[in-house]
Amino acid sequence: MIILYHFRPFYQRKVCQDMNSEQPIKGGSKKQETDNNVINQMTASIFSRLNLDIFQNAHFVLFCLNQTLLTFGLSIVYVHLASYAMSIGYSENEGTLLISAMGLSNFLGRIVFGLIGQLPNLTPIAIYTCGILLSGIVVGISPIIQSYVVLVVCSALFGGFTASFGSHTIQVRKTIKIMRISTV
Repeated sequence: MIILYHFRPFYQRKVCQDMNSEQPIKGGSKKQETDNNVINQMTASIFSRLNLDIFQNAHFVLFCLNQTLLTFGLSIVYVHLASYAMSIGYSENEGTLLISAMGLSNFLGRIVFGLIGQLPNLTPIAIYTCGILLSGIVVGISPIIQSYVVLVVCSALFGGFTASFGSHTIQVRKTIKIMRISTV
């Protein structure tokens, strides 16, 4: 809503037509021309505010692709973990506890990775990459786990490692250069 405030209002295109013909009533073409002019001005205004040059940076495009695929992968774990626990014989409450363990460890992991990010020898991309790698390993071994305690530990580890994904915003700022981000 805030973004729309900055643009010109959308005008409804009204072309008066005779009921018996498909031709506009005299003067309708002038109104249509005015409406087209307003639409062209609005389009030019929108594109002048967007800075699409950042998509010429190959690192940024790969990062966007990575984030898209990663988001799909994360949602699969969060959606199907409880039903997986029920499919191997645990109750619905025990499956819900796995999700809770992930959430709590994610919260604590954000604090820990924030502190780790303050270390001078580590870059945000290294933290991010390690988090992706370790969470992938945890997801990879989880199908062979049958013990509930180990499932809780793996859920907590997955939640903690996915907390490192918050460090990617620092990398985006460094890649894009903050002045190139469009402001409206």
